[in-house]
Amino acid sequence: NRLCARAIILAWIAAALACWWLIEQPQGSWMEHHPCFQRLLSAMDVYRHRLTMGSYGAQSEKPTWLYSSTLSLNKNLLYEFSYSIVKG
Repeated sequence: NRLCARAIILAWIAAALACWWLIEQPQGSWMEHHPCFQRLLSAMDVYRHRLTMGSYGAQSEKPTWLYSSTLSLNKNLLYEFSYSIVKG
């Protein structure tokens, strides 16, 4: 829980400095339900990008969520994706 809270605090700091942030989590992660993450969701738009590591040459699919403060990731970093806005 502390590590999750620390990552979310860093996301808050990045947002306060007008920087975008990104947090990678396995698709089965419970981070989205963490109280600190829920507060972040209630304060700003958070975009959830879905990808599989198999798309990037890994031997297993390993479905992954990328949570970020920007939608521009789809143009700059990802070539196969789906996304949604996550709300608390």
